[in-house]
Amino acid sequence: IAQCLVGSEMCIRDSFWVLPFCKQLYAEWGIQQPDVNCEYLTTALQVVCGTERKLAVRKEILQTVAEEHHTTVAAVDCGMRRLIDGVEKYNTEAWQKFKQDYGLMGHSVTLGKLIYAGRQKLIDSGTQGRKAGR
Repeated sequence: IAQCLVGSEMCIRDSFWVLPFCKQLYAEWGIQQPDVNCEYLTTALQVVCGTERKLAVRKEILQTVAEEHHTTVAAVDCGMRRLIDGVEKYNTEAWQKFKQDYGLMGHSVTLGKLIYAGRQKLIDSGTQGRKAGR
């Protein structure tokens, strides 16, 4: 992974890096697995980590997730909103820290904010793991 530097970011396009990250994150947030809504978010993170440009949430990210999971954009949208509602309800310390660390405190957590905050946490986790491995 450390050999795949893209600018200052770790190359995190490959699912072998995204999947374990997401599983740990969902466990910290108190979400029981398997959960299809988590699978949607994991796929969304893979999509946004595959490019450095900002993508349109509904037209580019959710559409790609829907195609990957053979469902509709509306189903993905609804499922990911249920995921947000669930983690807000569980309100674990890890969720509160995530919101604080990525500027989501005091704001309504939207799909776009969640996806891009998750992307940044993934990048930060990869960078910290790289520093620790030196």
